[in-house]
Amino acid sequence: MNFKLFLQEASSPLFWAKSPNICFRSDDFSPLFFNNFFMHLEKNNLLPYPKSRLDLAATDKKTIRASLNQSFLGNNNVFWLSNILSDGMEKGKQDILVEFLNYTGPHHVIYFLPKDTKLTPGKTAVIIDIPTTIDISLVEALITFFKFSMQEKKLDVLKRVFRQAKTISLDMSCMLINYVELINTKNTDELDSYLAHITQTQPSLTLLSEHFFSLNPSGFFSVWTEIEKEYPEMFWLAFWSEQIWKAHHVILYLKKNDFVNAKRMSFRLSYSFINTQWKNFTQQEFKELYHNLYLIDTKIKRGGSSDAALSFFFFSYFFKKSPTNNYKRIV
Repeated sequence: MNFKLFLQEASSPLFWAKSPNICFRSDDFSPLFFNNFFMHLEKNNLLPYPKSRLDLAATDKKTIRASLNQSFLGNNNVFWLSNILSDGMEKGKQDILVEFLNYTGPHHVIYFLPKDTKLTPGKTAVIIDIPTTIDISLVEALITFFKFSMQEKKLDVLKRVFRQAKTISLDMSCMLINYVELINTKNTDELDSYLAHITQTQPSLTLLSEHFFSLNPSGFFSVWTEIEKEYPEMFWLAFWSEQIWKAHHVILYLKKNDFVNAKRMSFRLSYSFINTQWKNFTQQEFKELYHNLYLIDTKIKRGGSSDAALSFFFFSYFFKKSPTNNYKRIV
């Protein structure tokens, strides 16, 4: 089922009542979309049973099977499994995955499956293909599904953004919809350049990541000084936390020769890091970098001064990786 048709049918409780096995499939998991999506389903009582989270990685097989096959006094659940191929699904649980893919009741199961996996949902499963990026027509379908009373002036802002960007990632689109919906209509004319800038600067962010992992401080700080002020501090903390967290797990998977999960985890990392540069790093280094970002984040949230904290973070990183050469190139 294509995404647009799904959004039309998903607004009816009948769709969820008749479908005990629903598989979302895409090249990339979109956490913001799914968070907003299930909040909307629960708020509008569209699900046939209460929603429950079932963590496959942290739950033993006996408990999983009991949860799936037993229904106490007819009280069923809708189990949201998120990405069923996420961390922790060791080989010993492959049989459980197959059971989910072919599940027919008594409960309902909803899960995400990456497109590049060899696993195939059973014949009774409803498969919804989600695009990685969407255009303005799908944005309007999302607005209708989420029941936003989007004024024409606000919708025009989104249309202008998509005239320039053509397609934008699903999560970024959800963020734009939420942002535009909340603003005052008097301020819409001032948003064009800001929103267009956010959605079209990904090449700069990619270049920044490229210089970071290739240990090129002169190139990195050249880009950094140009775009540092274009985003708030919390954006940068989130961006670099994600980059480092993903890089840590890419190394973890590549050392295990788990190329499928390494490829999946590498989304939004620079190609050069995935190809060769990961060998220049250790997991421990990324753990320490992640911890340092956490300390900066904590300091900001407690009202402390964060002046030049990120710049110092980057300088320390380059200096430690190659103290002599990098220092000379920076200064």
